[in-house]
Amino acid sequence: MFRFVREHTDEDRHKLQFDQWRPYVTMMHTRAVAMPLLLRKEREEALRTIQLGIEAIEDFLEEYGQSDRAEECVELLSLQQWRDEVLESRERAEAARPKKPVEILRERLDAAVAAEDFEEAARLRDEIRRLSTAEGMQ
Repeated sequence: MFRFVREHTDEDRHKLQFDQWRPYVTMMHTRAVAMPLLLRKEREEALRTIQLGIEAIEDFLEEYGQSDRAEECVELLSLQQWRDEVLESRERAEAARPKKPVEILRERLDAAVAAEDFEEAARLRDEIRRLSTAEGMQ
């Protein structure tokens, strides 16, 4: 609808009168799409949706030569803050997730290689292969 008005209205003041609400509508639409994704624990898709909303508002500001006033755009700041909160939440969830045995062994392997303990590294490598093969059979 915003595009229709921009393309079919002759007077700039009429375009701006209507188009001034585009960042707000974009922010609300982004929230309406991303929130159910977050509730279903689809964080990556929600983050992509939020980023698209941020980019749409940035494009709006650029279109009107207002990019230098981005830090004053409440809608843009709101989506950026939300994105950062979702990212922090994802990082906390990943840190709290218990590690799989293979992940623990890989970390120990990296440490053994860094310490140049190649016997231990070879033993860990073999154990990782054995576990990976066993997991593949399940």
